[in-house]
Amino acid sequence: MKSPSNADIIRNVNRRRPTPTSTSFDMSNTEKFTSTSSLSLDGGNVRRRGAVYIFSRNFRQFLSETTLHGARYTANNEYHVVRRFFWCVLVIGVSIGLIIILWGEVSNYFQYPTNSLISIHYTSKLNFPAITLCNYNRNRKSVIGGTPVDALMTQLYSSARLDVKYNINFDWSLLENTTAILNRTQFELEAAHQKESFIVACNYQGDGVERLCGPNNFTTTFTEFGVCYTFNNDPENQLFVTKFGSNSGLRVRLFTDENEYTFGKQTGSGFKVLLYSPGDVPLVQQLGFAVPTGVDALVAIRLEKSINLPPPFPTKCSNAPLKYYDGNYTYVWCALEKITDFVVSACGCREPYMPGSKRVCNLKESIVCVIPVMDDSTERSVTYCGVGCDVTRFDSRVTYADFPAKPILEHMSSTTNESSEYFRRNYADISFFAEDMTFKLTKTVPVMTGATLVSNFGGLMGLCLGASLLTAVEFIDFILFCFCKS
Repeated sequence: MKSPSNADIIRNVNRRRPTPTSTSFDMSNTEKFTSTSSLSLDGGNVRRRGAVYIFSRNFRQFLSETTLHGARYTANNEYHVVRRFFWCVLVIGVSIGLIIILWGEVSNYFQYPTNSLISIHYTSKLNFPAITLCNYNRNRKSVIGGTPVDALMTQLYSSARLDVKYNINFDWSLLENTTAILNRTQFELEAAHQKESFIVACNYQGDGVERLCGPNNFTTTFTEFGVCYTFNNDPENQLFVTKFGSNSGLRVRLFTDENEYTFGKQTGSGFKVLLYSPGDVPLVQQLGFAVPTGVDALVAIRLEKSINLPPPFPTKCSNAPLKYYDGNYTYVWCALEKITDFVVSACGCREPYMPGSKRVCNLKESIVCVIPVMDDSTERSVTYCGVGCDVTRFDSRVTYADFPAKPILEHMSSTTNESSEYFRRNYADISFFAEDMTFKLTKTVPVMTGATLVSNFGGLMGLCLGASLLTAVEFIDFILFCFCKS
């Protein structure tokens, strides 16, 4: 065996000797450390890129499986890019159009539009209205003639002007000891035409049987027109009719007694009539119709009912509790309460026809304060009152014929020694009857309810995207899944 040479021994020794520490070794370690630090700093970006990739992959898978029509064509990589682009534009465009339409539906819903449904109902028994009858003359000459009240009325109204001024020059001390000052209610009752002479004859036929009636069947009613008399004003015992036509209902003969007329606010002669629901307030001055003397008036009555909607719907009906009235809310009661409160606050008293427990104004307070205040406040006060939610009203159609006929006129003249002119100037016959056995019902209904809005949403989503409520749940489920997994 050949022994190793010296050169070989030296080479082996050098190979086993450790490499001495040097600057080059330190630089390599530094470079290695720097490289490792850079990897650790970019780790956040790497993780974010990974999360985006995972979400993108999951979202493409979700789109390929969802029930939303057209979605699977936008995420399938096997389809050509042009085809995928086409479906993306189509789905996005339809979605935007759907959102615009749905926004319009929501806006329309919160405008609370309504429709009025009108229907005619036939009935075998029809409600008969309360009927208030008033004489155009407020104060009888036999009561106030030659008194300070007569002088006051003459000064106020003798010019027959329509624009009456109440700032008159009158010595109010002349009224100090009169009932017009001491007891206004008693004065109004005494000065008014009495129902025993005002209502000459009366008969009523509601169920096919004619019954005589008279002044005792009428109740005394204070109105803004003066003292009037009302038939069928008890809502608990309201009268009905079972037949239509002028042979049924109420027929009255009225006597105006023109010789008793004095100066007053009304410049006409005859009668004022108002039809309304029993138990309501008769605003004769504003709502009544006039009937002259010397006529046979036929008043055909039509019953109308309406059902309105409360706020926020435009009808804004009200069932608010009333201050002076315990029954169902009505617009007329509310308006009268507002006017009463306004008058009481301004004058410290109320008119005889106004509700409440405040004292009644005397004649001076009425002329000096109440009438001017009401002229300024009526329109402003009633604007705070909404219509009733359940309204009953009686419409009327009035026709006339001359009264009395010639033979009747001759007979009446011969038996009373009064002229034909006297009868034509003082008497009138009025018949109140149902035009037919039907009533009109007007019902306000919302155009769109909550259920309608949901149905419109579902129909439009299904038509445009084939989506449903469960499709929305699919998207919510996917979002929650991704959130929980992250």
